[in-house]
Amino acid sequence: METTVEGQTVVTIYDGVTMYNYMAGENMAIKITPDQSNLKETPLDYTEDIDTKPDKYKIVDSTVYDGVACKVVVITTADGKEECKMWVREDYGIPIRVEADSQEGKAVMEYKNLQIGPQPAEKFQLPAGVQVMDMTDMLNQFPKQ
Repeated sequence: METTVEGQTVVTIYDGVTMYNYMAGENMAIKITPDQSNLKETPLDYTEDIDTKPDKYKIVDSTVYDGVACKVVVITTADGKEECKMWVREDYGIPIRVEADSQEGKAVMEYKNLQIGPQPAEKFQLPAGVQVMDMTDMLNQFPKQ
């Protein structure tokens, strides 16, 4: 996944075990190998409880967003203080826009230029000479929730 945050491009490469966040402008990457026990297998696993918690997930609209048919889904925390609204593609079940409201403010993420299907292997390799900082040990020191 390639994102632009505050003008800097960050490429995230995840092979199912290890994640790299590569910052081309700095010629460096951060490596994290998270605890695998709570990771999901597929994007659909994150919504596996959607039918059992109708108070948490609500489909509020069907619309065309960025030229694609979408269901608009609202997710509200149990205390009602935070809300997330997603435009989910009907054909692939992938969110292409996410708006999250919290006490800290509003965040908007949009996923553009999706390329569904097999990708070239070189897209998933760091360029030669990139400095890699392994942050796994530091991450594993945080308390588990």
